[in-house]
Amino acid sequence: MKRLLIILSKNPFLIIKIIILNFKVLFLKRKGIKTLVYNMHYDYLFCTFESLYKLLAKNSNIRIFISYKNDIKLKKHLQNLDLGIRLINNTISPFINFDLFITAEITGPDFPMNGLSTKKLEIYHGTGIYNLYDELPVLRRFDIHFAIGKQYQPEFFEKTGLINNSRVYEVGYPKTDAIVKNEYDNESLYKQYNIKGKPIILYAPHWNEFSSIHALGSKIISKLSTLNVNIIVKVHNYIFTQYPEAKWEERLRSWEKEFENVHIMRDPDTQSYFNISDMIITDVGTTAALEYSLIKKPLFIYKDMNWFKGKDGIQPETDIVKVAITFIQTEEIFDLVDRLLFRKDKEIENMISKQKIAQQKLAGKYFFNIGTASKVGYEAIIKELGIYEQTE
Repeated sequence: MKRLLIILSKNPFLIIKIIILNFKVLFLKRKGIKTLVYNMHYDYLFCTFESLYKLLAKNSNIRIFISYKNDIKLKKHLQNLDLGIRLINNTISPFINFDLFITAEITGPDFPMNGLSTKKLEIYHGTGIYNLYDELPVLRRFDIHFAIGKQYQPEFFEKTGLINNSRVYEVGYPKTDAIVKNEYDNESLYKQYNIKGKPIILYAPHWNEFSSIHALGSKIISKLSTLNVNIIVKVHNYIFTQYPEAKWEERLRSWEKEFENVHIMRDPDTQSYFNISDMIITDVGTTAALEYSLIKKPLFIYKDMNWFKGKDGIQPETDIVKVAITFIQTEEIFDLVDRLLFRKDKEIENMISKQKIAQQKLAGKYFFNIGTASKVGYEAIIKELGIYEQTE
C-alpha cells in the first residue's frame, strides 16, 4: 500500500488508470481468460521472451500485457515491434491483479504489490549463474523459476535453497530455439548492412572492465578491418551506462566511419546474426559464447579471467574458455582469423574440428531441451495458469 500511496502522491490521476485496468483484467477473468504481464527494463529483454510470446499469443484463453520502464526509447522500440498487445508503464503495472507476472530481470523487477494474487515467474536472461548469488533476495520473491541448464538445476537452485520454496521447471533457454532452427530472415540481414559475399566476423565483447573492447578494441577493429571481411560489432548496453566517461557511442561511430567494412549492430537481438556469421570473437563471461556453441561455429575468446575473482558458480564460464580458441594480443587474433578464413591452415582447421565436438558436448551440458525450450516453457506457463486445453 505504501508503494501505491507514493505513486499517487506524485500523480493522483494514475488511480483512474489503475482502476480501469483492474476492471478490465477482472472482466477477462470472468470470461475465463487468463492475463499475464511481461516486465522489462531494456530492449534486449524482449528477445528473451519473444519465442514464448509467439506461442502464448496464439492461445485465445490468454491476454498478454507488457510492462516497460518509463523510458521513451524503450517505449518506441516496443511500439515499432507492432505486437498488437497492451503496453503499460511500470509505474502502474505493479498495482494490477494479473494472473501471472513474468520477467527476465534479476536486479530490480517491478513486482506486483503485496496482497495481489499474481504468481511470479523468473525466466532469466543469461546462461551463467555467477552473477545470481548477489541477487538472492530478489530471486526468493518468485514462485516459479525456469532453469536454463544443469548449472541452474540442480546446482544453483538446490545449493541456495530456492527449490525449497518455489517451483522449478527444467525448460532450457527459449530464445535459442531460433538459432538452432535458423528461423531468422537471413537475406534481409545481409541487405541491412550490404554484407553478403565476404566472410562475416561477429565481434560481441562483454561490457566488464576486463573485456577485450576496453583493452584492445580499437586495435582489434583496426587490424581485422584490413582483411577482406565484414565485421559486425555488437556491444552490450551496459557499456554505455557503466562507462559514460568513455563515450562509447562516439567511439563506435568513429569505427564505422573510418572502416567501411565495420558495421555497428544496433538491433538488440545479438543472436539474429549468429547463423550468417562465420565466426565470433567475444570475451570470458558472455552468454553469446555458449549460445554460439549451439551452431558449432568457430569461437574465439579474449582470455582475461579477472572478472571472476572471488565469484561462485563459474564452472560454465571455465568450461567455455576450455572449448574456445583463446588470445590475449591483437596480433594473435589477427593471425588466427587470417589462417582460418584465408590461408586455410590445416592446424587451425583441426582445432576447429575438435572445437565443434566440444561445443556439442558443452551445449548438451548447459542447455535443457535444445530447440524445443519454447514449447516446454509455454506448456509450463499454461499449467501455472490452469489452462489445460490448448488453443492453437
